[in-house]
Amino acid sequence: MDTVFNPSRGWLDTGEYFDDVQWVSIAYGRDHDVANQIKYYDIATTALDSTSCRGGIFWSKARDYKNAITSELYMTTSGYLWDSTKDEKYLKALKDSELPCHLHSMIILLMGRMKCGLGFAPARCVAKMVYSTMV
Repeated sequence: MDTVFNPSRGWLDTGEYFDDVQWVSIAYGRDHDVANQIKYYDIATTALDSTSCRGGIFWSKARDYKNAITSELYMTTSGYLWDSTKDEKYLKALKDSELPCHLHSMIILLMGRMKCGLGFAPARCVAKMVYSTMV
C-alpha cells in the first residue's frame, strides 16, 4: 500500500487537499492498516472549522472552501474508524461534526439537491453550483 502513496506523501502529509487525505485513510482502512488510517484521519481533522458557515471541514490547505464530498468523507472515515476501533471519539465525531454543517449551511436543500460547496466572502457563505440530486 505504501508504494501507491509514496510519490504523493509530501502533500498528503501536509494536508494539501483534505478530500484526498481522507480517500487515503479509507484505503489504508480497507487494507486493515489502522495506524495509517488514523494518521490520515488525524490530518483531515486539522481542517475542521466551527468559525465559518456554522462548521464543517475545509477542502484544502488554503482554507477558503468547504464542499459536500469532503464533509461526507469525514463522516465516512469517522464511521469506519469507529467500526475498526470502537473508540467513542470517532462515533462522537460522526454524530457532532458534519451533519449539522450540512443542515445549517444549506449544503443539503429541502428539494433534495445538494450544493457542491461553500466559498467564503466577507461575513457570509456563498453557495456554489448544484452538485447532485439525492435519492
